[in-house]
Amino acid sequence: MIEVIGPNWPSTRSLREGLSTAHEDGTIHWGASPCNKLEALVRMRDAGVYIPQFTIDRLEALEWVDIGLEVWGRGVHHTQGKDITRFPYTKRWMDSDFWVQRVQGVTNEWRVHVWNGRGFRIGVKIPVVDYLVPTNRLQIATMVRSARNGWQLIYSQERLDSLSTREQRDSLIQLAAAACRSLGVIGGGVDIITTDRMEPTVLEINTAPALGEYTLAGYIREIRKGFVDV
Repeated sequence: MIEVIGPNWPSTRSLREGLSTAHEDGTIHWGASPCNKLEALVRMRDAGVYIPQFTIDRLEALEWVDIGLEVWGRGVHHTQGKDITRFPYTKRWMDSDFWVQRVQGVTNEWRVHVWNGRGFRIGVKIPVVDYLVPTNRLQIATMVRSARNGWQLIYSQERLDSLSTREQRDSLIQLAAAACRSLGVIGGGVDIITTDRMEPTVLEINTAPALGEYTLAGYIREIRKGFVDV
């Protein structure tokens, strides 16, 4: 069997169960990341991966604000955008670990699943109809496309074809694989935003993404394939 080592999260348990009857022998470390969110941005930038403009210099962030840019304060450890502060000059914003320029003109956000250098599944995030978002989170919810903010991942081929070409999706897959290589992780769900001209920006790599039925099956297949290829 293939042993799955990782935090006691639903995705870890699902993967562990799915690989418990595998014919291959080995171990994978699920959810393991060699760095925090800021370090990940630095590594991706240094590897030439497209990422949002960021700074650890508060004075530089304030200069961005002064010229009319929207700048988010972020924390080095965050999930689902819970750490974001939008309004400058508040104490929480001023005390952020780093600051990121909001990417303008975003039309879609994608999740590309990668394992061992292979991109094997891609989905796009769409808003959930009639999802109620608290008033104090409405602005964040339109920009941070998480389940908490009323967004869901759709893997429908029809939807994907309506938003992009096969060549454009292949380009996103290659970018996602490059992002994983830059962090030295074997895989995960890579979140990428694009403009109406399909200009991509990598937001982050989720090393333990949520696993629906078909996504779980894809990871099981790719993990087992990796042991066969070794």
